[in-house]
Amino acid sequence: MKLKVQISVLVLCLLPVFMMASDIQFTATAPAEVQAGQQFRLVYTINAEAENFIAPEISDFAIISGPNQSSSSSVQIINRQATRSFSYTFTYTLAAYKEGTFTIPAARVRAGGKQYTSNSVTVKVKASAGQPGGAQTPQDPQSQPSGAITNRDVFLRATVDKTNPFMGEQIVVTYRLYTRIPVSNYHIEQSPAHNGFWAEEIARDRSRLTQYTDVVDGIQYTVAEIRQVALFPQRSGNLRVEPLEMEIVARVQQQTQRRRTGDPFFDSFFDDPFFGSRTQNVNHTLRSNALNINVKPLPVQNRPAEFSGAVGDFSMRATVDRTETTANEPITLRIVVTGKGNVRLIDRLNLQFPHTFEVYDPKISSDIQATQQGVSGSRTFEYLIIPRSAGTFTLKPAKFSYFHPVRGEYVTLNTPEFGFRIIRGEGMELAGTAIGDQQAIQYIASDIRFIRQGPFRLHLVGSYFFGSPKFYVLYFTPLVLFALFLILLRNHIKNSRDIVRVKNRRATSVARKRLKQADEFLKLRISDRFLNELSQALWGYLSDKFNIPLAELSLDTVRLRLEKRSVSPDFINEFIQLLEQCEFARFAPGDKTETMDILYGNALALITRIEKELK
Repeated sequence: MKLKVQISVLVLCLLPVFMMASDIQFTATAPAEVQAGQQFRLVYTINAEAENFIAPEISDFAIISGPNQSSSSSVQIINRQATRSFSYTFTYTLAAYKEGTFTIPAARVRAGGKQYTSNSVTVKVKASAGQPGGAQTPQDPQSQPSGAITNRDVFLRATVDKTNPFMGEQIVVTYRLYTRIPVSNYHIEQSPAHNGFWAEEIARDRSRLTQYTDVVDGIQYTVAEIRQVALFPQRSGNLRVEPLEMEIVARVQQQTQRRRTGDPFFDSFFDDPFFGSRTQNVNHTLRSNALNINVKPLPVQNRPAEFSGAVGDFSMRATVDRTETTANEPITLRIVVTGKGNVRLIDRLNLQFPHTFEVYDPKISSDIQATQQGVSGSRTFEYLIIPRSAGTFTLKPAKFSYFHPVRGEYVTLNTPEFGFRIIRGEGMELAGTAIGDQQAIQYIASDIRFIRQGPFRLHLVGSYFFGSPKFYVLYFTPLVLFALFLILLRNHIKNSRDIVRVKNRRATSVARKRLKQADEFLKLRISDRFLNELSQALWGYLSDKFNIPLAELSLDTVRLRLEKRSVSPDFINEFIQLLEQCEFARFAPGDKTETMDILYGNALALITRIEKELK
């Protein structure tokens, strides 16, 4: 009798470890028939630990609440073996507001590293008892079930300031939230795809949203502008801005049923909504409308050669820090393009410098703002110029062309023409008396090259790298390394397929990790968690070392497996006695400090001994 009690305590202690694999099933249930205006529950159940629940699109019923997640577990003990089963549920509370037969699509969830799909559910909605047969249930929000949110309560609308722009012309898309119920929070779940557009987000302060009232279809709404995006079409033709999806948290009222007293005056007084309602936070998903944009191509006629795609309204100015300097002294040319439009896409200017000027790539900086009026700002190009010869030079005007969408024509801007007087610096020698004009200087700059001075790398005549011993070593070394890699990879794959061997090899390291965790709880003197970790380390070691499934572990199977491996009877008795002491210690009253130290030392010593005996 005493042995049975000990085994029962041991099994109850190890319930979190014992699990038996079973088929995973993911099912959906709901009533087959409901009445219009009635609330009902849609329940998704899976018999395993689940994550990443993907809800179906429920459009024919009003969502009162959900999905609400809960879990439960149960244990069965058969022949001193314990199995534990899990059950996860995701519950919706729905309300039927129109008659007909409707199908709720399947949901999806991930469990055990795989994705599972539930069955679909069909619900038939009949006329309510208070309605004549065949009468339609009103769909007006006033007749909706308590707590339901409809598209007439809150919706999301997208608008654009231009529906027929030119290619590259700036358009501003505004997303407005229309609501007549309190909304406490919102979160953008999915930003729309901007295929064919270059997008620039317009920053907004969520704590200071622009709000006003508007009347839509005879209903007054509070309107909030929640998002604005500046779009620049990159190609002509019909382009589509996909809908924006947003999750909101709305506060709705739920009416409660009151028991009638029979007193007309008393009942009519407490029929006031104030006494029969309460508020509830409800999650609701909104989806805006899509936008179709007809983009016109830019005209080909009168298009300047220097046009690079800029569309908008721009101005340009240019400055130099000096026009008279000595040779080899730097000059800074700064050109600033300012305006409204696709400023960020302006990446080059058409400039022609004198041949004797050494010019570095420009340093480009931007100062761009995205406001409710659109994208505007400036783009600065800073050139570093070093004149290498003395003389008088002229920098021709730089040209910048853009398309003005309002005027429907191309505009070309020009910088001033700059003249430079370069003086010969100290130490410069004249190349010859024939150099008297700028044309001669250009010839010298392009034709004369400096004599290359040492050091030089010399090679023996007739010696080549191809065919040398070094060549063959470098040629065949990668092949040898690749063959060695294939051999090692093949051995690794072969060893990994032998699951029993892998678990046997890793048994000791896994047990030591658990013992290390138990040691942490021992230092903190947390007895329950220490004993739990110590017990799991011992049972897990036996399962991995002797290839015993956790569901089949028992004191009898442990004894049989150890005897088959020729483990000494004294050691087997000590191991089983340690397991029993571990389980009794969890339920023993009083101070467990000394017991914990002894159990930890015995466990570490026993695992070390069994490793030596099995080698």
